[in-house]
Amino acid sequence: MPNLCFPLPQWGTTCATVVTNASGQVRTEMDREQLIQRLRARVRRGGPAEQVWWNGELLHVSEAIVRAAELGEEETIRARGDDVVIPRTLRD
Repeated sequence: MPNLCFPLPQWGTTCATVVTNASGQVRTEMDREQLIQRLRARVRRGGPAEQVWWNGELLHVSEAIVRAAELGEEETIRARGDDVVIPRTLRD
């Protein structure tokens, strides 16, 4: 799976792994370290960016960083905008 890294002028470099599912749809996933870097960038920006939705729960970014650090190395992580989804921990 290729990694895509590209510079974002305000936030540094962002990276994601391109993954295709069985039907050929492209989706992006990131590893734990990429998520932590992304969350730390949100802290540096400040303002309304200091909160994220974590599996539908609104958290301060510092709490999200703690939760991200507790994730396993091979955890599936999906993040887009201010949403973070950890499919394994979603409630039914």
